[in-house]
Amino acid sequence: MNTRHGSYILMLPKWYPDKLDPQFGVFIQKQALAISRKRKIIVCSFHAHTDTKKAHFLPEANKHDNLIEYRIYYKKDSSLFSPVLNAIRYYKAWSEAKKIILAEHGTPELIHAYILLRPAILAYISSKQFGVPMLVSEQWSGYTNGKFSARPALIRYLSKFVFRKAHARTAVSQFLKTNMEKLGFAKPIEVIPNVIEIQDPKIRTPSEEINILLVADLVDEIKNISGVIVSFSEALVQFPNLRLRIIGHGKDELKLKSMAAQLGLPESVVQFDGLKSNSEVYEALWNCDFLVMNSRFETFSLICAEALSCGKPVIATRCGGPEEFIDESNGILIPVDDTKALTEAILRMSKSYKAYSPKLLQERAMMRFNSESIGKRFEELYSAIV
Repeated sequence: MNTRHGSYILMLPKWYPDKLDPQFGVFIQKQALAISRKRKIIVCSFHAHTDTKKAHFLPEANKHDNLIEYRIYYKKDSSLFSPVLNAIRYYKAWSEAKKIILAEHGTPELIHAYILLRPAILAYISSKQFGVPMLVSEQWSGYTNGKFSARPALIRYLSKFVFRKAHARTAVSQFLKTNMEKLGFAKPIEVIPNVIEIQDPKIRTPSEEINILLVADLVDEIKNISGVIVSFSEALVQFPNLRLRIIGHGKDELKLKSMAAQLGLPESVVQFDGLKSNSEVYEALWNCDFLVMNSRFETFSLICAEALSCGKPVIATRCGGPEEFIDESNGILIPVDDTKALTEAILRMSKSYKAYSPKLLQERAMMRFNSESIGKRFEELYSAIV
């Protein structure tokens, strides 16, 4: 094994964009790109798919200037023994990837695990093996909605153990940090938000329609898209020129399409656009009048920040993360699971969206979430523990 020390950070994310889902964990990729402005970053991500023919195979490598990405695909098992088989395949994939990374780049100077638990276990073992520090970053909403507490005791113990062993820890919002601390996770936890790109203003073709955009995984128990469809149908009575575009895919897509049809909403009024790349999402943002985000839990909500970066106001639920940067100056906050409040917000925004200054919304968003400042904060954290 090559024990030569390389001058790079090894990032091990649980979520990361891949060939089947270019939006999955895109916020982690954006942070990696921001950090790579100052340091060489190597990302090693693992992707289990049912349509992958082999149990595991060699990594696919991509390079973006100072960021190198290794994606390892392996077949996802769905049998009775899937927890054990998938774990074995995951660690086998890591073993193969590690050989290639060490041979080509040497050992890292720091390991950055993103999202518990498996990546953090790899980071902990590897940090001991290589004698380098580790950092753990978290964004999962399960610490805020009871899902973590419902996990088996062994998983909860291991999660807190590897988090405690990290030399530094980050959370994407104060809301997430507070909830993790209440659950007994080790302190200190530094809050570092997600990154949004600087956007060049786009000229829209004038339209008499009011275009509302919703971007989400179509998982209704979390994102409450059905509530948006109901409120939209009610608001449509007063504003017949409203149009709703829904970008995303997920297990409830057919149910939501059926619901829209039952409410008498044709495809010309409620448009389901499926999965889109991040650049296509930005194009949709430029062409909408405002964004709606109706989630029950969000530790941050990247799409809300991206909407603001395009100068678009936002309707969002008070679900944790969004209220840290959305207020009356850039949108409307409503309670979770309140269809009446959402309908009233859509009606109000349909009357007032033109009153928001796109330039001001953009400037404030970029001041807070630009890649340079976020990358600098991670660089300072790395320097403090290396």
